[in-house]
Amino acid sequence: MFRGNERHQSSFNISNQCKLNTRKEGHQTIILYLPFVSCIFLALLIMAFISCTALEPRKGAVILDIDPGYQINTVLPDIDMTPVQYDFHGSGPNGSSFDVSDDQLPVYQRGLDFGEWTITVNAKNADDIIVAQGLLTTTIHSGNAVTLLIPVQPITGYGVLDLTVLWNESEIEIPSLQGQIITSSDVPIDLDFVMQDAGRAEFIDNNFPTGYHAMSVQLYDNDVHVAGAVEVVRIVENQTTSSVLDFHDINQSSDQDALPYPRLAMWWPNSWDPDLDMLERYDYIGWGDWENETTLENLKQLNPEQLHFMSVNLAEMDWDDWSDNPLMYQIPAVWFLTQVGTVLAEGIDETQTTISVNETRDVNLDPLFEPGDTVVCGFESMRVVAVNHAASTLTVERGFVRPAAVHSAGERIAAHITFWPESWVMNMSTLCPRYDAGNGIERWVEWAMRNDMGESTMDGVILDRLEQTQGWLVGSYARTIDPDCTNTLIEDDYEAFDDAWKESIQAMLLELRTLLDGKAIIANSVGAFPEFLNGSIYESCPGNWSDSIPETYNDWEEAVLGSEGYISVSKSGFVPNFSLVETYELEEYYEDNPMDDPSFVPNYQRMRWGITTALLGDGYFSYEVGIKGHGSLGLLWFDEYDNAGEGRGYLGYPTSDAFIVHDYGDDGKVFRRNFDNGIVICNPSERETSISLENSFFLMEGAQQPGTNTGELVETLVISPKDGIVLLN
Repeated sequence: MFRGNERHQSSFNISNQCKLNTRKEGHQTIILYLPFVSCIFLALLIMAFISCTALEPRKGAVILDIDPGYQINTVLPDIDMTPVQYDFHGSGPNGSSFDVSDDQLPVYQRGLDFGEWTITVNAKNADDIIVAQGLLTTTIHSGNAVTLLIPVQPITGYGVLDLTVLWNESEIEIPSLQGQIITSSDVPIDLDFVMQDAGRAEFIDNNFPTGYHAMSVQLYDNDVHVAGAVEVVRIVENQTTSSVLDFHDINQSSDQDALPYPRLAMWWPNSWDPDLDMLERYDYIGWGDWENETTLENLKQLNPEQLHFMSVNLAEMDWDDWSDNPLMYQIPAVWFLTQVGTVLAEGIDETQTTISVNETRDVNLDPLFEPGDTVVCGFESMRVVAVNHAASTLTVERGFVRPAAVHSAGERIAAHITFWPESWVMNMSTLCPRYDAGNGIERWVEWAMRNDMGESTMDGVILDRLEQTQGWLVGSYARTIDPDCTNTLIEDDYEAFDDAWKESIQAMLLELRTLLDGKAIIANSVGAFPEFLNGSIYESCPGNWSDSIPETYNDWEEAVLGSEGYISVSKSGFVPNFSLVETYELEEYYEDNPMDDPSFVPNYQRMRWGITTALLGDGYFSYEVGIKGHGSLGLLWFDEYDNAGEGRGYLGYPTSDAFIVHDYGDDGKVFRRNFDNGIVICNPSERETSISLENSFFLMEGAQQPGTNTGELVETLVISPKDGIVLLN
């Protein structure tokens, strides 16, 4: 966990409380893990029919194993959770059954009647206590063996949760705690801590539901967040799970938390033709995996305190990635998030461009394919040129991005989903089918974390496009979504899919805490999952992703003031917090770089609106030319960044939270925040506002906007809608 305070924080520290139950099976380590989110309990059945001449006539067989699920840091109950025995029971047709126990996996059971079988497993520890259970139903065929991976889960019931929080009473004046558990069924439960003696609080519940649950505990001093922890707790029936969260180190300082304001960041600048003098002035930079390592090393020498974060997008795969990364060719069709598809009616060779499919329309007679679609079939992708609904054929461009291959009749073919141009959306949900891409049976998220989260994560990672749901893709970016690749239309408005997406992200973030071992995790998530992160990026803020539709106050309010808005998230979650207000000059996708135009002049008013928005919270600010290219299009430096060259951090530290100075009702509000060396006023409202100040303040004296930053002493001023101002003592 990360622990620390907002102003004086200890450096990154994770207390790893992870116990993995392992044993060797030949050259393979089998890990029994009981996952914490309900969706991970979804059954995975892999039916691999094999010739088995040793089987009894008209009998079948089953090979029994367990699905280990995710491996994450977990607070375990006060009993031995290591399984040493597995008891399987099978119930089949006509009253047939079997029972088998073993201390080794997998277990082979033969002589089974043809028909449907329900198989259960109890995993027991050395004290003969059941620590896990699982159930799966399958069909046994005569003369064949079926391999079952049975997902295990906690026993349904209730146990005891016993939590203690400790802190240094001399450092915390008015302590308060906020705790919440999100259960494995995605139900929030508030934890009402009872203050004991100084520096100690407790929570005990003798009737807490069993399962793996995500827990967040946050410590406040006089309503100011000072420390926090996120853990996974496992509750076992009739057992006690205890945890002590020790926040005694919160008074230790951290260079990043001591940064004065404004705090500045940049995403994806040009590392191959860099302006080192400008780049070294940012507090942190987000890079890609294509960067010039020499530039990064030079920047660290120029500014040793500057932090570098690796930007990773697990939700999408750019087409460019396929040409220079051989690992990409391991990715099977089932790991892409696709639309509802069909199967090939006939096999095809590597050159055939007219292909027959079972159908080109769904049951509602809506098209499964349209010209311009990219489609996936096995390890090949194709581009659809034409669709012949009468003949049920597609005319395609073969080997589009992924090379052409031979395909058999019955092989699934479905349209990719594209959100960002020239990329494909990946299936991060727990409905994603599992596949063995060379490291055992796994989902896309597990494979991607292992291959994309290596040693080059710098000081941490920025997880791009980490969103709570993806059902919104239907309509604008996809006709349908088929998350389990069964070519089945979804009728629940994608609610179950969105739940599976969210639960998978939560499990992934918890596992990343172990994998990254104390490094920061930031997400381009617009405030989602704050309890798991070191802050969120608010991309296109202020803004609405459109250059033609004016932003409204409501757009700004949702992004900045909501429960998952910038101000709240910049003060919560793991610390240090790197939340970022990222404002764009241009908010739509353009091929041309506007900075190449010699007459280009940045929108200074838009920049002021952005930086004063950022200064209302405790995060960072970045102003970039456009959404395609970010900082690589060119770096802009403004008078408001360093008081027109007087020096970074010129405002010092906040002396107040943001507060309202004018309320115009439906037209919005105007905000102010005080600092050691000045004040900022942000007017996101639809009205021009007049401000009367209690004292005289200086306008900044700058050359970029001399009509605004005049350097004069003022007691009143007028601020346009969607604008802001920085004033100095």
